[in-house]
Amino acid sequence: MVIALAASVFTAAGISTQVSAMEAGSVAAGQAINLRASNPEGTTGSAAVPAALPSTGTAVATASVIEEGTGLYLNGLFLGAVKQQDNLSGALQSLLETYKEEGATVHFLENVETRSGLYASSSLYNLEDFMQALTQENTEIPWSYLVQEGDTLESIANLFQTTPEAILETNPDIQELSQWEEGIVLKLFNQKPLLHVQSIKKENYTEEVPFEILSLSDNSRYTTYQNVLLAGQKGSQICTDLVTYVDGEEVSRQAISRDVVSMPVTQMQIVGTLNPPDGSTPGEASGTFTWPTPSILTVSSEFGSRWGTFHAGLDLSNGSSYGETIIAADAGTVKYVKKDNYGYGYHLEIDHGNGMSTLYAHTSEILVNPGEKVFKGQPIAYVGSTGDSTGAHLHFEIHVDGTAVNPREYVEVPSA
Repeated sequence: MVIALAASVFTAAGISTQVSAMEAGSVAAGQAINLRASNPEGTTGSAAVPAALPSTGTAVATASVIEEGTGLYLNGLFLGAVKQQDNLSGALQSLLETYKEEGATVHFLENVETRSGLYASSSLYNLEDFMQALTQENTEIPWSYLVQEGDTLESIANLFQTTPEAILETNPDIQELSQWEEGIVLKLFNQKPLLHVQSIKKENYTEEVPFEILSLSDNSRYTTYQNVLLAGQKGSQICTDLVTYVDGEEVSRQAISRDVVSMPVTQMQIVGTLNPPDGSTPGEASGTFTWPTPSILTVSSEFGSRWGTFHAGLDLSNGSSYGETIIAADAGTVKYVKKDNYGYGYHLEIDHGNGMSTLYAHTSEILVNPGEKVFKGQPIAYVGSTGDSTGAHLHFEIHVDGTAVNPREYVEVPSA
């Protein structure tokens, strides 16, 4: 019996239709009717055996259990068929229309062909399930694949967008490639879509153009110095790109044109080139402070209101602080040293420049003299309890332009 098949080929230009002939043959258990495609008259090439069949169990079909349907061939591989009235071609066209936008060219990434004819009833899918299996990930709708000569585990896995491990898991009886024989039917689940829609379109958008920076060096200033003489301004341009999407996701972008709307304005600035001091050179402050008592990390009294008065610094004490070393919180010049028996007792102040200074009070002994240049971390005194003090501790202050500020805003307690 010869069956005429009307074939539709989906291309970027639309759907073209051709007619071929199919010869009905025998039907094996668990397979759709074995339709072997004959070449249309006047063409050349070998006959193709339908390879992928819907999973329908082990019922034995007969050549008489056939009905009209539409089969789908993907890159020449027969995947399955749906009933004629389900309009597979229309469903495929609707899928293309989903991604179609004004000015876009839309087509399937794969070679897609539909053929109308007679198919075994056991080989027909529900249209909705069929489209879902084609276009979605990890569907629960199985395919049955008829192993062909030259097939390998890897080639079948690539064909159905799955993995060799998944194929072996679904088909536990087939563990070794040497066991495979032509004609064995494998049950397969695709982990990724088998059918993809590619759309290509031009996109226009406005893009900022960054400005350049022209820096003039000043070797008399630190690298932290910057003086902007002329502020930079961003420009803008209209861009046209040719953008390719697959299933709605951008996969490539090619620039076509760039039309400048406004030119950017170059920023001109003066910057210092000298590396700022790190405090290791006596008298040259780094601008940052270190904790003044390396062995005492406890704050016994905070900056702020206390006992009806204002406490202008931090008290540092750990209960056994007497005689512990006090270091310079930053490099600078000793402003003064005082040894009073009242108030701050034995105390000193260090000038760090730029309006910054630190004060160290209630010490038992002072190791530096007025006018002496000290480096950051240099021992300058020992903890004591001179002046108005109730116990051994360091009273530590930071001054900005002569006003006491909260030291916690400038120095952190080091981790133990």
